[in-house]
Amino acid sequence: MVTPVYLTKIITMKKKVKAIMLPAEDKSRSIGQIVKAVFPHPKAEIGELFISDMNVSESQEEPQHLYFVSNDEIKAGDWCMFYNQLSEVISVSNGTAQIRTTTIMSKEDAQFINDIKGTNYKEGSFGKMTHGFSICQLPKVIATTDKSLLINWSGHEEYTAREISAKVYLPQIPQSFVESYVNNPVEEVEVDYFFVFCWCAQYT
Repeated sequence: MVTPVYLTKIITMKKKVKAIMLPAEDKSRSIGQIVKAVFPHPKAEIGELFISDMNVSESQEEPQHLYFVSNDEIKAGDWCMFYNQLSEVISVSNGTAQIRTTTIMSKEDAQFINDIKGTNYKEGSFGKMTHGFSICQLPKVIATTDKSLLINWSGHEEYTAREISAKVYLPQIPQSFVESYVNNPVEEVEVDYFFVFCWCAQYT
């Protein structure tokens, strides 16, 4: 009689990645989120960062999100940065990625689009741009404070090794780092990677 035994092994690796902060497209705040003072504020000078406790008017605070980006290979369904602009990877082929980039409009861009489409965009409005770019120049987002970002995930079920796939949230940056970043913004951080290997051994 053949008895299958499923084995797993976890390997960890440390890697340095970049930390990027961008204005949040969703202007609703949450307690503990990084915000920037945009008007006179009891907790900070204009332009300074702090952690929101939502005790003042929403108009006084501009929500921000943090992103950790690496040189890991990107694939369809991932998120990446295009010149420090958040982008969703639509497809990848022959070293080129088709991406949908979230842009923050300048005054000139907003006026240009309004003249063409009859819209009412303002400076600082968010827009979307779909285009192609070399995957070698698109840092991959591996963690964030933005809870709206989903990615495609595939792997194997523990013990059975059954292949599974799903839409999952990107790993969230710990609140302890968020709070330290406000007082000491850094451009680089060391993170832990976990690699899980599983295989089936058969015994008779």
